Amino acid sequence: MKPFRESATDRYCRLFPPCSLPTDVDLYCRNLTALGRAMIDDGSRVSNNRPEILADCGYTYFGQFIAHDLTKDASSIDEAWKKEPEQLQNLRTPRLDLDSLYGRGPAVSPDLYENDQVRLRVGSAQSSDKGLDICTGAQGERILGDERNAENLILRQMTLSSRSCTTSRWTNLKAKQPTPRNCSSALDGKRNANFNGWSVTIIYQRC
Repeated sequence: MKPFRESATDRYCRLFPPCSLPTDVDLYCRNLTALGRAMIDDGSRVSNNRPEILADCGYTYFGQFIAHDLTKDASSIDEAWKKEPEQLQNLRTPRLDLDSLYGRGPAVSPDLYENDQVRLRVGSAQSSDKGLDICTGAQGERILGDERNAENLILRQMTLSSRSCTTSRWTNLKAKQPTPRNCSSALDGKRNANFNGWSVTIIYQRC
């Protein structure tokens, strides 16, 4: 789909042509209200001859995780509605490079990484000595590539799982090859899925 009006990669764009408000605003509001009420699930089936497939609730939070990696608008609501989409800056890149998880790498975002500059930092859950949680600073601040990834418990745990996966993968590779040649860290290797240079799974190329 080609947007109605394109913009720079660090800005938003308009997918559909703008429309003016109708002359009868009250009728417009009533129609929107009726549409919203019609979307309530009344338990009826689309077809009695076809099983109804419900989407798992996890897709909601996964979609939120993806949205945080693709878009971030720091404008207030009072500012945003007065501007055209191309005037709003997108603080994320319009591609899935996982910068909301890995930041810009250990050189630019060192707080996200352990001292080896490879493993992502994780913390301990306050309610359990054995549990894990996202890492927090001395003042209780969340150490994340994107602070929005701690908005709710499920998204918080999804972020933690991704961090733990990276650390676990690196630990396994380190055990198999404890002294890699010509490599100061796994970041010198090739990633099997390259998201702006950082990936959950790391595979050596030159070691």
